[in-house]
Amino acid sequence: ETKEEFVKVRRRDLERLTTEVMQLRDFLPKIVNGDILGTFQKLDAIESNIEKKEEEIDHLKMDCEHFRARLETAQADCMREKK
Repeated sequence: ETKEEFVKVRRRDLERLTTEVMQLRDFLPKIVNGDILGTFQKLDAIESNIEKKEEEIDHLKMDCEHFRARLETAQADCMREKK
C-alpha cells in the first residue's frame, strides 16, 4: 500500500517550471546533437591523421630497411677491399 504525498505549488511557479521543461526538451537535443556531431567530426579527423602517420611510419620503415641493406653491402665491399 503506497501513500501519495502532495505538495502545494503556486500556479505561477508551476507554469514557469512547465515552460522551462518545454524549453529544455526543445533545446537540449539540438545542443547535445551538435556536440556529438562535432565530437564525431573531430574523431574522424584524428583517425584520418592516425592513418596518414601509420603510412608515413611504414614508408620510413621501408626506407630504413633499404638503407640498412645498402650499409651491409657497403660494409661487405669494404671488408673485401681490406682483404
